[in-house]
Amino acid sequence: MKSVREKSKRQTDRLVSLADHCGWKVNAPRDPERRGGTVAIEMPRSKEVCEMLLKRGILVDWRPHVGVRMSPHFYNRDEELDFAMAAVNEILESMRVTASSKR
Repeated sequence: MKSVREKSKRQTDRLVSLADHCGWKVNAPRDPERRGGTVAIEMPRSKEVCEMLLKRGILVDWRPHVGVRMSPHFYNRDEELDFAMAAVNEILESMRVTASSKR
């Protein structure tokens, strides 16, 4: 279980970092010791983004005033996190959300 938890902390740290890089609000504790296995990210048009991610087979969910919730598990690879976040950016670009409105 210890190795599963360490991987979870590392992967949720990765999601936080990727969201920070995009300028999106992270609705999860910054301290990995206080954070569970879920990171909620508020990005522009988050509900629509969530729906489109689900259509692409990327399993996430959405909560009002919280955003898209991503929950990497022990079977997820780091590349899948990168893929999901790249998909968010692709979706936002297809919606014509500009870089300045992404923040």
